[in-house]
Amino acid sequence: MARDGKTRFPQTNAEQEEMTVVILRFKGGGETLQKGFDTVSQALAALGPPATIHRKPALPAKGATAPSITDHVPGTDGDGATPEVVTPDGVEPEAEEVEAVEESAQSAASGARKYTKPKYDDNLKLDAGDVPFKEYCAQKQPGTDNDKYLIAAAWLTKHGGHPSFTASHLFTCFRANGWNEQVDFMQPVRLMKLKKSYFDKATGKSWKLTQVGMDAEDKIAPKPPQP
Repeated sequence: MARDGKTRFPQTNAEQEEMTVVILRFKGGGETLQKGFDTVSQALAALGPPATIHRKPALPAKGATAPSITDHVPGTDGDGATPEVVTPDGVEPEAEEVEAVEESAQSAASGARKYTKPKYDDNLKLDAGDVPFKEYCAQKQPGTDNDKYLIAAAWLTKHGGHPSFTASHLFTCFRANGWNEQVDFMQPVRLMKLKKSYFDKATGKSWKLTQVGMDAEDKIAPKPPQP
């Protein structure tokens, strides 16, 4: 049987379709590139509504935002209908979720996390009760920042008339006594609540010193008497 050097196979309709991919490269200033982009966009829009190709998304790296699995290419999807945009979990994205992702990305790009600093409370009477705050501190010998938080909370509870106190109350005590203030001011209180049970939430934004915290504050060594 004679052969003409070419193997012939029956062609299906799918095999007879063509796809042409053109890569355009523009060079020039910002205005020139923008004009070129606008020209290409108009040409693609004239071809018809975009078709949607669904493909299995690659697993994102740990901590990364999962990419959309909807790609748009010029052409139609056969019936001319506008394709539905889907997310990796099959649920349409909501505006609130998008805003949260954008806010998280902006926070990461901006660098260090920002903390809200409590305000100094002018209405807090540091000389209230039988023992003024500075005198009470003079009777103690705080060795750590945790000791300072316990001393301030104990004075507020026993002498300051605030069995439940706020971050501003503690901050006012620190500022009045000249103690160093941490960037995340209430972090030691949260950690002592979690790991030691020294503090607990009262109501709303108020805190209270637990009995365990009271006992720990009582054990802070007092300063030795001056000769």
